[in-house]
Amino acid sequence: MQKYAQKVAKALKTNARACVVILSLIVMGDIIGNIVSCLISEDNLTEISAVISRFYESEHNIETDKWTLFFESLKEYTFSFVFILVCSFSVWLIPLAFVRAVYEGFCTGIASGLMVRLFGAKAFLHVGLWLMMKNLIYIPLLIFITVYSVKSAIDKHKRKNISDKNVLRIVVCEMLWVLLASTMCGVFESFVATPLILKLI
Repeated sequence: MQKYAQKVAKALKTNARACVVILSLIVMGDIIGNIVSCLISEDNLTEISAVISRFYESEHNIETDKWTLFFESLKEYTFSFVFILVCSFSVWLIPLAFVRAVYEGFCTGIASGLMVRLFGAKAFLHVGLWLMMKNLIYIPLLIFITVYSVKSAIDKHKRKNISDKNVLRIVVCEMLWVLLASTMCGVFESFVATPLILKLI
């Protein structure tokens, strides 16, 4: 266990700059999302308010069927992680991994910005709690997988000649990691974060 902890600490130290870059992209996307939320007209805001109200009603209904939410979350997280890992196939796909990081931040930013606009200062605490709980596991894993994907693409480009057997082994390992990461995020969001947040609404 101690050796594993040392390996994790070493990996974090080695890739610290890359992690900061990805985190910066997510934060940039979040800022853009907040700016866009401020530019939405009042008419569109009324329509969005109706959509959000229906969303919360559905979320409260889902509270009695957490497995439905779990499988929906599992599909969402799996798609996100697989998309990023596909970018590891070529250095030409690396920009897509960066775009995905910005997109994740944008979605969070525009959602939080709209919540604050619709519900005022009272929503600030709820939005902060929602963001913290929903992304507590997802964002660190997203950063880790993005950094891995970028470095893997660069490494493959340098080596070029990789045997089919090694490629198959790498793909299998990556898919297992995706399944594990997606399951962790889905379980946390469905059985921990969402029920806790709904109790506070």
